[in-house]
Amino acid sequence: MPHHLPRENHLMANATCTCGASWPGATARAHCSGCHRTFSAYTSFDQHRLEGRCQDPATRSLVYDEKAQVWRSPGRAPEGTWGAQ
Repeated sequence: MPHHLPRENHLMANATCTCGASWPGATARAHCSGCHRTFSAYTSFDQHRLEGRCQDPATRSLVYDEKAQVWRSPGRAPEGTWGAQ
């Protein structure tokens, strides 16, 4: 009789970095290997870079989402709600 293993849900798996950061939903986040900040989406990640260098996300008009522990665009819905990045 075959053994059935539980399927992993790749959207719910935690991703990790060598810096020790981890975040849920590996496909929905962007973690910077330079400054080790985590962003809600690639667009937020791109916004924190200027001329190939990391910038403080707060100075680039991004806000920190405490609940999701990511930097995101201020006009976006908070993480975990419809319309979130």
